[in-house]
Order: sequence, then C-alpha cells, then structure tokens
Amino acid sequence: MEPVVSRFLSGGGGRGDDACRLAEAFSRTRVRHLNQMIDKIGEKLDDEEAREKGLDEAAATRERWWEMAVENLDKEQVEQLIAFMKNLQSELHKMY
Repeated sequence: MEPVVSRFLSGGGGRGDDACRLAEAFSRTRVRHLNQMIDKIGEKLDDEEAREKGLDEAAATRERWWEMAVENLDKEQVEQLIAFMKNLQSELHKMY
C-alpha cells in the first residue's frame, strides 16, 4: 500500500507519464510541421512580393514594353512575354 500512496503523493505514475510524454511529443511534432508550412507560405509570399515589385518597376519605366521589338527586350521581359503568350494560347484553346 505504501508504494501506491507514495506514487500518488509524488505525482509519479507510470501510464499517466507515458501518455503525457506521448501527447507532448505529438504536440511538438505538429507545431514543427505547422512552422514548416508557415515558412513555405512566407517564402511564397516573399517571391510574389518581389515579382509584384518587378512588375511595378517595369510598368513605371517602360509602358507597353510588349510592343517593343523582341531584340530590344531583356531576358526577364522575354520570359514574361513567352509566359503571357502561353497563357493566351491556353485561354484561347479553352474558348474554342
């Protein structure tokens, strides 16, 4: 009887401690996973903000750059033009 009473008074317990440790490990794992997701979303947000800034700068410095001769475009503008054309082609295929 004394071992049971001393275990109760000391707050120690076999199964309860295991359950607490398991719950704590699960919580830590879940928090770690959520933090990784937040980091990935933050990176995507940073990428989109940089893209937006680049587009704003391009719009401010060169209006209607897509009307320029392809030879006069820089690499980023050519890539944007290609992406725009592919998107346009895709949208037209959906329509017809």
